[in-house]
Order: sequence, then structure tokens, then C-alpha cells
Amino acid sequence: MSYAVYGLNGPPFETYAHDYEMAGRDEEWLQLTDLIKTYLRRGGCQFIILIGGYGQGKTYTISRVYQKFTEKSSDFPPVLVTRTIKGSPLRAAEAESSVNLFALDLIFRIFNNLGKEKLCKVLHGLTETELNTVKIRDSKKIFAAIASTDPELIDSAFSVITGTAQSSDIKKIGLGKMIKDSPKILSIFYDFLRIIKSKKYEHMLILLDEFEYMIDIQSNVKVSRILATFRIMFDDIGYIFQNEPKKMASMVFVFAITPGGWGKLGQLEKKAVEGSGGGGVAPFMQRLRADSYVQLKPFSLDDVKQLFRIRLKKHRLPNSPERNVYYPFTEDTIKYIQEKGMNNPRFILQLASLILDDAIKEKLHIINESDAINIINKYPLPSFSSDSTASSASSTKK
Repeated sequence: MSYAVYGLNGPPFETYAHDYEMAGRDEEWLQLTDLIKTYLRRGGCQFIILIGGYGQGKTYTISRVYQKFTEKSSDFPPVLVTRTIKGSPLRAAEAESSVNLFALDLIFRIFNNLGKEKLCKVLHGLTETELNTVKIRDSKKIFAAIASTDPELIDSAFSVITGTAQSSDIKKIGLGKMIKDSPKILSIFYDFLRIIKSKKYEHMLILLDEFEYMIDIQSNVKVSRILATFRIMFDDIGYIFQNEPKKMASMVFVFAITPGGWGKLGQLEKKAVEGSGGGGVAPFMQRLRADSYVQLKPFSLDDVKQLFRIRLKKHRLPNSPERNVYYPFTEDTIKYIQEKGMNNPRFILQLASLILDDAIKEKLHIINESDAINIINKYPLPSFSSDSTASSASSTKK
């Protein structure tokens, strides 16, 4: 398929690409990034909830936040940023009888997603003075091994903190045994926050893009246990931060979740409070400040037009004739796509891609609204649910 007939070098509406300039979302973006900075400065451990329906751009927004805070900034101290990988949801172990085992999965994923190369870079040149900021012996051995120049030692230490170690790895770095429980892995992680502080990282930002999936696939009991782990981290880090001022990096979690998933948590909290006083849900919810919520709104027509301009401009061939910025679409066509796509960015991109591809096959000179309607009517498209675009203001009220 040749997009060159429309002066384009490739498909402009793929939903998997997150490297485009942001369209719309000016208000939400400013609110979210300012909130992250404010919460990082507050110290301790803080939670932010990013709410948006399926297709509203949570993953894209998380990707842009990741890029923003990994870039060096002259107006904000260095932040160590990691994000979870979508499609590999947070989980509680099947045989788990308490909250303990979830922390293993969480911390292993945090270190794994940071990556060996990044950890080596952060810990490069680690001094004895910096190592002495840690509290437990195993932490010192693990981080000293990662800071070493021995590739095998680095590999063994990385396998230990990502949950893939063999007995030979444990022996190589001088640990007594495998890390198999929550208190141990959390203590190591807290020591990591001390270490990165000594390496001039003032803050750590953890972006949980998959949080909605955890809510959907886990039982209520396991959701309660998982939230209890976050509550434990909130309290532990806050206590340490208070008692060891300026010796530990502050941390913020950003949880991305749908309105439906957030509503489910609210129902679970109510049920837990009525049944047993709250379990792990109520204590987690009680640690959320009233200003800790950011909600992604449905796209307006202006947002959609900006989306088209950004996407088409990036793929416009250098020597293509000067045309309307929306070419080959008319503005009426874009309005139709916005309405048909229920103001949802993902649906809009999917429809625009389908219409553009079909227009190329039909050799249309320009894509009018009637052309778009005829193309869409040819396909048995699923109905786009308004639930996917709904934003529940009440879901953020406590």
C-alpha cells in the first residue's frame, strides 16, 4: 500500500506508536506533571491515580511521563524512573496465604524494568561511604556486585534482585540464601532508595501502567493483599524518610486505571469496611489525598483536529505539494470520525487508519464525509461503547 499518493511516507494512525507530540490533554498533562513534581518534593512515598477509559490514552500518557522525567532537566532534580510492562500484569502468587509474596513480584519487576544497564550506570563508582548508607548486609553485597566491573558478578547480582537467581548466583555474591519473603526484598529496596540518594538521585518515580489489569484479573482477596503491600510501602518509606531526613530518595507511584476499575475498588472498599473493617483496601484508599487524582477527558473536536495535524505532519513527505494540513481528509470527515469514534483517541485512530487505507485502494483524490461513511458501512465494526469513554467525576470523590 503506497501512502505516497497522499504525500505520506507511511501509516500515520497506528495506535501502538507513542512517540508523537501530544494532542489535546494540555490541562491534564500540566495537572499530572505538576502533581508528580509536588508529590516528589513532599518526600516519603506518595500515590497518584490516573483515571481514563479504555482507549483514552493512559498508556500514551504514561509513556510521555516516562520520557519527560528520564530527560535531564535544569528545573528539577534527577529522578530515577521505571514503568511496568503492559501485558505482564502484576499478580499475587496462586499459593499465597498472606500479603508477603506480592512484594517479591513487585520489587523484582521494578528492578527488572529498570534494567541491568541502567542499574550499572546509576551505581557506577559506588564508594565505601555510599555503601555504608545501606542498613542490611545483603543489600551491600548486591549493590557492590552491580557496581563492580566483573560481568559475571553483575549478572549474578541482577538475577538475585529480579527473581531469576540460581544457587550459584547466591554463592557468587556471598549471600546466605535466596530472597523469598516480603520483608527481605522490601528492606533491600529501601536500601536502594538510600543508595540512589547518595548517587544524587533525589527521587524515584514508578509508573504502573498495568494497574487496571491487576484489578480485573485478581480476586477480591488478592486485590486486598496487593493494596496492603502498597500501604506497607507508604508507611515504611514515610517512617524512614521522617527519621532519616535527606538520606533517602522520595518515591511516587502513578497508578493508571479505568473508571470501571476505580469504581470496583470503591465497591470493594465499602464491602470490606462493612464486613471486616476494611482489610487491605480501606487503608490504601485512606492514604490518597484529595488532590491525587487526574482524569483523562474525552477528546473535543479541536483535540481531534490537532491529533490529525500532528500525525499527518510527521509523515508528510518533504517534497509533497503544499496542501490543506488535513489532506486527504476534509474537516467534515474529521468531525464524522470524532463522532463515530465516541471522542475516544484509540477508536478515532483506528477509524482514521481504516478509512485512509480504503481510500488508497479506491484511489480517492480526497476523502469527503460521504466517502468515510461508505467505507465504514462496508465493515462489520463492533459498536464502540460509551463505557469506554465515560469519565466518572464521582469516582474521584472520597
